[in-house]
Parts: sequence; C-alpha cells; structure tokens
Amino acid sequence: MAMLATFNLYLCRVNLSIAIVAMSKYNKSSSNNSSKHDSSSSTSDACNIFDDHGDNNNNNTNNQQNHHGEFDWSESTQSQILGAFFYGYLVFQIVGGRLAELFGAKWLCAAGMAVSLMINAMTPLIARTQIYWLLVASRVVLGMFQAFIFPALYALCSKWAPDHERSTFLSFLSIGSNVGTIATNALSGYLAEHGFAGGWPSVFYVSAIICSAWLLIWTVFIRSDPRDQPCITHRELQYIESNIDAIAAADAGDGDGSKLKKLPVPWLAIFRSKPIWSIIIVKWCMCWNYQLLLSKLPSYLKTVFKYPIEQNGFINSMVYVVLTISILLSGLVADFIVRKKLISKTLLRKIFESLAAFVSAICLAAIPWAQCNNTIVIALIMIGMIFFGTQAGGDIAIVSDMTNNFTATVFAIANTIAFTCGFITPLVIGYIVEASPGQPRRQWSYIFYMSAAISVLGGIVFLVFGSADRQPWDRDDVVVVVVDEEEVIVEDRHVVVEEVIDTNSVTKI
Repeated sequence: MAMLATFNLYLCRVNLSIAIVAMSKYNKSSSNNSSKHDSSSSTSDACNIFDDHGDNNNNNTNNQQNHHGEFDWSESTQSQILGAFFYGYLVFQIVGGRLAELFGAKWLCAAGMAVSLMINAMTPLIARTQIYWLLVASRVVLGMFQAFIFPALYALCSKWAPDHERSTFLSFLSIGSNVGTIATNALSGYLAEHGFAGGWPSVFYVSAIICSAWLLIWTVFIRSDPRDQPCITHRELQYIESNIDAIAAADAGDGDGSKLKKLPVPWLAIFRSKPIWSIIIVKWCMCWNYQLLLSKLPSYLKTVFKYPIEQNGFINSMVYVVLTISILLSGLVADFIVRKKLISKTLLRKIFESLAAFVSAICLAAIPWAQCNNTIVIALIMIGMIFFGTQAGGDIAIVSDMTNNFTATVFAIANTIAFTCGFITPLVIGYIVEASPGQPRRQWSYIFYMSAAISVLGGIVFLVFGSADRQPWDRDDVVVVVVDEEEVIVEDRHVVVEEVIDTNSVTKI
C-alpha cells in the first residue's frame, strides 16, 4: 500500500505535464523554433545520426495538431503553471514530517491523497474558468498536501519495518514513484488523445478515480502503529518490535516502547550534526543527477543525436525501468547483509552510496568521450542508472538507521533541501546550452563533466562524515543540553543536572 501511495502521488502530480500539451494552443515545437534550429544546423556540432526529414514531417504534423488546444498559454505560462506545485511542496515537507510523528502517518497520507484527488477532479473546471491565478493556486495547494506523504511514509516505516527490512521497504517508495511516472506518461498520453469528456479532462478524472480506490482501501485497513492493527497477531507484533532497535531498547528500559512518540524535536542538535549534513549534501548531489538524467535526457537526445520522438520516449522509459529494477535489487541485497550482520550498517551504507555516486560519475564523465557513438552513449547512461539505483542501500535508507523518533522530520529536512534541484538543475542546464546553441554537443559535455564532479563531491562528503549509528539526540534515555554553546550529552536523564554544571548556562534541546 505504501508503494501504491507513491504511485498515486506521482499519478496525480505528473499528469498535468502530459495533459498541458493537449490543453495549450502553443507548444515548444512551433515553426519559429524549428526554423531557428534549421538555420543554425549548418554550423552545429550535433550528431545527425537520424534522418531529419521524416522527423521534420512529423513535427510539422504535430505543429498543426498542437494549435487545436483549448487555452492560449505561452510556453512560459505553462512553465509557471507546472512549477507552481513546488512552491507548496518545498515549504510544507518539514511540517508534514513533524505532524506524522505526532499524530501518525495514516490520516496524514489520507488527507494528502484526498486533497490530491479533489484537485484533480476539479482541474478541468478550474482551467475552464480562464482564471489563471486560480489554476496556479490549485497547484500550490496540491504541492502543500502532497508534501505530507513521503515524510509520513518514512514515519510509517519507523513503526512497521524491522531494521533489517528497511532498505527494501523504502526502496518500494521510490519504485512506486518511478512506475507511477511511467504509467502516467502512457495513460495520460492515450487519454488526452482518445479519452472521454473531450480528451484531456479524462486524464484528471481517471487519476481521481484511481486515487479514490486507493484511499478507500488505505483508510479501512491501514494503521499508523502495529499496536493499533486489529488484524495483526501477537507473534507478528512481537517480531516487528523486537527487530526495531529503538522500540526494543525502550521496552527493555521501562516496558513501554510507545513512549518513543511525542518527544520534542532537538532542532539545534540535528542541524549541528555532521552525519545529518552529509546526508543533506549527498541527497542534493544525487538529486542533481536524477533531474539531469530523468528530466533533461530527452532534450539531450533530441538536440545532440536528433532522436525521433518515439525512440526518445522509449529510451527515457527504459531509464526508469532500469533504475526501478536496480533500486529493488539493491534494497533486497542491503537488507540481506543487515540481517546476516556481515558488516556494520555504516560501512554498508557507505559502500552502496559510493557505488551510486562514483560509478555513475564515471559514466557521466565518459559520455563526451563517446562523441557521436549513440550506442556507447546509451549504454553508459543505462550502466550509470544501474549503479545510481544502489543508493537504495545508501542515503535512501540511512535516515531510518540514524533516528527512529524523528525519521519523518529528518527526511523532510534533507528532502526539502535536495528538491531545490527541481528549480536549480533545469535553470543551470538551460543557461549552459543556450550560451552556445550551435554547439550542443560541446555544451552538454560541460554539463556531464560538472554533474560528475557534483556526484563525486557528494560521495566524498558521505564517505567522510556519514554514519548509520543511532544518534545520541534520538535516544529517549539521554538528555542533550547546551552549556555555553557547547553540546553536552547526559547519558542518564535521571541525573541531577544541577550537580554537574551551573543551571544558569544550561538550555535543554
């Protein structure tokens, strides 16, 4: 159900990216743009591997069809509508993470999905009001409520997934989002062309219907805590709690592992933690490459190799498929190693993250050396994505190793900062490519070298400062205090602090 949650999350998020092509009268494949490219083609260093004539004919046909859209939205207007989602998404992730820890993941996920399906169901009506700001506002609200879901699912993992199964559990969240993206691209494209209610409106209606079915099952059968699940057996409950170190430690101490719930967040200790910052940095670096390969790859294949749209779409889909398989297998292997206790968790996470960061960086840096050999370029991209997926045993799972009380909050902090790449990466890549539009292969080589360096930087930081050990500020049997701006860990919260230090200089975190 958690995997289906992220599937529906992306279904309700990505569908507008496909539907807006059918909704708009103006699209990127306009004749003006085509003539610009044609005029500069004589001096371009692009690899003209495919016959442009057939592709240009297809583009001309598409241009005629593109002008049958219902709304007079320019390309910049479309970008503003699509980008509005991230304003709400970035701001409310940390709020959602903390709410999930305080009140449970079930109803927070349910609320996020309920609002998502309602906005999807109303999008055709909102768009046809011709009130631009109302459509933008609806996308901001969609981002706000979807921001709750991923942190809430991490909180759910901290209660339900034994320590040796967390890599697999969390990898399924990424798998759901990848499969959701693939399915949404295919389904939305078909419905926009052949669907009911005029084509593109059916994209949103079908998404709302699918999401409604998931929401019904979720609210009936899912519980935030295994102790509240009436269908679970005592043996299953005992197995789960005995294999979650934090709960087992609390039960051993005072017999009530449920006290892990409502501890105050040690904000200062979290933001001063070097392992936390190593996660934030490596997530940002990996997110950069994720945006590069999964968002800008079609542009690269089109501008450098002149791939036809059908083959371009197929390659892009295969990248998602390869990444999904890699994430699944990496999660299973990582959990097997944890279960058998072959190596420490910290070493395990660093090995998997090193494979993801360094091998993918090598593949990116090697792409320019392949020049116009498209077979080698595609092979390098696929190999890079195979190793990129090994982060399922690295940074994807390490947050749940470090903290059980504040899993959702810490994940939300890291993910909020990492998701700034959603804005930054396309802007930087666009600036580099547009700096010399007649030399796309050379400009893209700069992009690949820079991205490889960013990946290496993230891997090095994680190798040096990363840790999968449970952090002192996460334990409920210690007190973290600040004495004259220096942190002091008191191992026993029953110690009389006044006898240790001057209380005037003590601030409890």
